[in-house]
Amino acid sequence: MSEKVSEKKSVKKIIFKRILPATLAVFVQFIAVVFTVNKIKLAQEFDLLKEAGYYDPVSFGDYSLNVYITGNHTIFLDKVG
Repeated sequence: MSEKVSEKKSVKKIIFKRILPATLAVFVQFIAVVFTVNKIKLAQEFDLLKEAGYYDPVSFGDYSLNVYITGNHTIFLDKVG
């Protein structure tokens, strides 16, 4: 009986001291890599939109809208302002 209990304790010890921290470390590294790649790609996409003239951010408090410039927008702006 005591052998089974000691086996269970040693299995738990192996899981909590070796396997779980290693799994968590791999998960954290994966999240960090995905976050970094996403930030880089998003910045590149914004640069491409700015170069093409399709990016004009408009801020409304907590929200940031992406307004696409299409057509002859100067006539509309003259009428409003």
